[in-house]
Amino acid sequence: MNQICILFTYYNEPSNINALNLLPEKFLNQAERFKAHNRKLEFLTGRRLLSLALRELDRNQNIENIEYDNSGKPFFIGGPFFSISHSKGIAACAASNTNELGLDIEIYREIKIDNFNPWFTKEAISKIKQSDKPELELIRQWTIKEALYKAGGDSAKEKDYKIISPQINDNYSTAIATKGEYQELIIKRI
Repeated sequence: MNQICILFTYYNEPSNINALNLLPEKFLNQAERFKAHNRKLEFLTGRRLLSLALRELDRNQNIENIEYDNSGKPFFIGGPFFSISHSKGIAACAASNTNELGLDIEIYREIKIDNFNPWFTKEAISKIKQSDKPELELIRQWTIKEALYKAGGDSAKEKDYKIISPQINDNYSTAIATKGEYQELIIKRI
């Protein structure tokens, strides 16, 4: 079955922090390269969510077999496909056996729209500014742009992807970009 599985958690919760010690030593060592404690938690939580997503998809994949492409994007040779994102206290992982995908999550916050001029067309900025809640719309559009980038790199175009915007928390915008069709979207808080 073509499924997309999204698992998310709040990485500062004690149950998450305790579970991180069960990760392979390879990831615990890799996390030491980050100076900020929250950045370590984001990295390790992403790997924990990936491990759980693989189980959800009935994959017996060793998460230590992650490879990295030239741009630093993590992947498994032959799949499954996955994408990890985090923002201000929350981490999420989207995974699929069949569909390449990209995931982004961003917290809604005060933001200067004009700071994003280099990344949006004038028409897109104008449309964002004319919306009922411009800052929220900017963040929604930004998560779509980031999900597209994670799915297909610089050349990804929205018209070539299916965009899914599941609401996993009222304080965050979430977007998934995928080229393939799916029959089921699974969303679970861990």
